[in-house]
Amino acid sequence: MKVECTLPYACPISSFFSLHHISMKSPSFLSLVAADLRRRFGTDMSRVAVVFPGKRAALFFGEHLLPQNDASPAEAAVRAPRYFSIDDLYHTLTPLTEADPIEVICRMHRLYTELTGSTETLDAFYGWGERLLSDFNETDRAMAPVERLFRNLADIKQLDTLDHIDEERERVLQSFFHDFSLERNNEIRQRFLELWNALFPLYTRLAATLAENHLAWNGHLKRDAVQRLNSGQVSLPQGIDHYAIVGFNALDATDRAIFDHIDRSGQAIFYWDYDQWYAGPKTTGEAGLFIRQNLQRYPNALPPDVFRNFNAKKEVEIVAAAGNGLGTRSAAQWLRQQLTPDARQTAVVLCDERMLLPLLHVLPAEVNQANITTNITRGYPLLHTRTYARLMRQLDSEERTTDIIAALDHLTEYISSDAREQSAPLVGSDGPVATDDILESEARFVAFTTLNRFSRLVRSGLLNVDFATLRRLLLQVVRQASVPF
Repeated sequence: MKVECTLPYACPISSFFSLHHISMKSPSFLSLVAADLRRRFGTDMSRVAVVFPGKRAALFFGEHLLPQNDASPAEAAVRAPRYFSIDDLYHTLTPLTEADPIEVICRMHRLYTELTGSTETLDAFYGWGERLLSDFNETDRAMAPVERLFRNLADIKQLDTLDHIDEERERVLQSFFHDFSLERNNEIRQRFLELWNALFPLYTRLAATLAENHLAWNGHLKRDAVQRLNSGQVSLPQGIDHYAIVGFNALDATDRAIFDHIDRSGQAIFYWDYDQWYAGPKTTGEAGLFIRQNLQRYPNALPPDVFRNFNAKKEVEIVAAAGNGLGTRSAAQWLRQQLTPDARQTAVVLCDERMLLPLLHVLPAEVNQANITTNITRGYPLLHTRTYARLMRQLDSEERTTDIIAALDHLTEYISSDAREQSAPLVGSDGPVATDDILESEARFVAFTTLNRFSRLVRSGLLNVDFATLRRLLLQVVRQASVPF
């Protein structure tokens, strides 16, 4: 996992540590967008919606809309626009709510065993269920014709023989069916056909079952929103005359459908963040593929001349350190010398998230001043926190229990009591200690909500397993969990 942080964009670095100091004076993308919106709409943007890929950019964009120091009192009063993440916009168009992925896979397992007669346990099915859910999500976000995609393969002639399979393809199939071998291809062919023939009914029945409870997986919620919008069942949010669509890159078919609808209405203003060096009209590199498609489909509201930063003069300094510990100390020394007056214009990008906390502990005093905030742009794996270690110890102590609900209650209470016992002021004079407190507090919250998700499913009867299976499922989920900052 690659973590990006801003220091105050801060982050982790591997055993060979390099710092790149790039000196550039160009205005930021968000400041360019803010200036263009102020030029178009003045100080009243109350009927403008700004749509971002996620929620985070809105936190910083508002600062760029604020007037300059020399602004008159009339210019200083700004009626702010409305902010949406793209997911927020989808949710305004459908009555469905995104379902908990754990619940979706539990329901999927039940339907799968009913459709195929399989006796596969939820524990054995879970990892494969995650992959199937990912496939369903991609299918829906691509607006693919599901029935044609999951059609019956019995008549496809290529399945008459598997003699063409080489060793590499055999290894791929082994990851799908762990007992696959060329000698047993007739059995595997039959199992594959049975599985593939079940995919369309599995998809439709799963979608219907969730819809009865006003739920959907992420991709299906987006498909439903687009279908309702295109059919006229719903309309875009009221009270908005213009949509500024800011900072997107790769677009799903569902995203394009929403943007097409807004564009046809004459309400769309598109802002793409890129550089002419890799995404200009004469470039062909992979890095600019999606941006070039977007620029052709939805022209940029900003002129291309402002996107030439890669060709600007740069100052690059590379520092090598033999080890992560020396790397973090090098970062601290570098920051003392290079920290910009506006600290948010300095970034440290780390390729190993485990170095985040050591780095935060050695940040120079200039960074830990009260008026400078370290802004970490990505989450931190729960796996690397003290909370995770404590949860694992408690899981081991519950291992022989037969009362699943009681065990989950014990685990939840254990995490909660840990929070009460270790509670400490989250803001203090010592920045690293305060950061540790914040991290562990957030880690306990992630663990607490995860345990509550499992408890709800067990109590509802959707998750009916013994403790050993519950433990394995819980570990799968917790090990993938991230602590947001």
